[in-house]
Amino acid sequence: MKTLSWVCPAQYNNLSLSRSSLQAKDRLCRSRLTATYRRPSQPLGVHTGRTAPSIRANVSTDTLAPVAQLGRRVLVGGTTFVVGFRGIASLVVAGLPQPPPLPKGGFTDEVGVYETRIGEDVNLPLRTRIFYPSQDSSSANAIAVNERSLTRSDATVAPYFPAGAAVSEGIASLVSFPRFLLAHLATASSGCVHNAAPLPPPTSSPSAKLPVIVYSHGFGGNADMACYAMRRMAASGMVVVALEHQDGSASHATDHLGNPIKFDGGSLGLQRRSQEVLTVGASIKTGKAMASGEIAEELSRIMDTDNVFVGGHSYGCPTALLACQASKDLFRGAVLHDPAITADSMASQGGCPVPAVYLLGDGYAGNARIRAGVAKALSGSAPNSSAWHILGAEHGNFVDAPMWAPLWVMRNIPFIPAAGAADPVQVHDVLGTSSQAFMSQRFKALETLPLMKNLGSA
Repeated sequence: MKTLSWVCPAQYNNLSLSRSSLQAKDRLCRSRLTATYRRPSQPLGVHTGRTAPSIRANVSTDTLAPVAQLGRRVLVGGTTFVVGFRGIASLVVAGLPQPPPLPKGGFTDEVGVYETRIGEDVNLPLRTRIFYPSQDSSSANAIAVNERSLTRSDATVAPYFPAGAAVSEGIASLVSFPRFLLAHLATASSGCVHNAAPLPPPTSSPSAKLPVIVYSHGFGGNADMACYAMRRMAASGMVVVALEHQDGSASHATDHLGNPIKFDGGSLGLQRRSQEVLTVGASIKTGKAMASGEIAEELSRIMDTDNVFVGGHSYGCPTALLACQASKDLFRGAVLHDPAITADSMASQGGCPVPAVYLLGDGYAGNARIRAGVAKALSGSAPNSSAWHILGAEHGNFVDAPMWAPLWVMRNIPFIPAAGAADPVQVHDVLGTSSQAFMSQRFKALETLPLMKNLGSA
């Protein structure tokens, strides 16, 4: 019998999570697939915020019936397989994921992406993937920047995962999925133009430059798996610097020599993570991050280094909070997506010395310990801080998980809140518009956004 299991740390952010497992067996007969699951406490940065009891239960897999009915079981070496399941799974995800269309009439409808390493003064310069508004490469009226204009002939669409199968296999390995289930992500499109010419500020005034946000991924995440979310945020009028942590908490990471950094549950801890965020933030602030190269020079002209924010998802939120607490003048504010914090955690007890916006999906908004942690952090946050519930969003909606397969699949994966009831494209729209409103200090605008329910303010 095939066993699918998820690996997670025993302790997370001062929150002890049980390693006891939930065993579920349910024989697939025409409409059910035989499997044994060990309940994940924290798959792919998904933190339940509560201790999982050691119980046994039957988990219905009727949602797999449309796929399973197309196959037939055979016994091979004592392990049950569904014949043709791999091929059927490939058909189910054929053509996915697709870059969602960007809203027309917004700041831009095209986003560029530039990859570099930041922090040359440290032992391990950090991989970053930078998303930014770019010139419309399909327009004959594209504005030249530094006598350089992007044309369709030299435009290259960047891949979703620059390292290809190494990233998809890293994610699959973390959650003990067969590699083929995520293999299609290795060849997907990011929807971003590689090294595109940045969109110039509307005027030559320094105040017209774009705010910058340094973004910390969650436990088991990486700089790539929220590519569409980062793209949407950049299209709202900001530069997003997605950081890939090298503390052992990333599902895929390499050092500056290309050597893989093994996932070990983030053994170096939140302090190392927050220091990495501080390193990138300080490099951007001083201009060292964009010191050389044509694209780097062009990006430096549109980045407002006096308006640098920090953001994060899940485990990236306590990372961001600790960074703000350690350097109170570096960041202008914090954008925190589904923050995995509890009231007794160091991150929440220290609050946020700069304005912060806390955005929670259904699962975290309904979790008493997480809500208490957010309330604690909010009470110690600077004025103009607020907390919001994005109705119909789940933990995976803050990355791109709902778009990796059909929604009927992603909404029904046992134990992993990959997709909520809301339209995933609309959730990403809310992430983009709410971030832009917050970073431009249009705090009242948050009240007018769809799906948003106010949970309190500082």
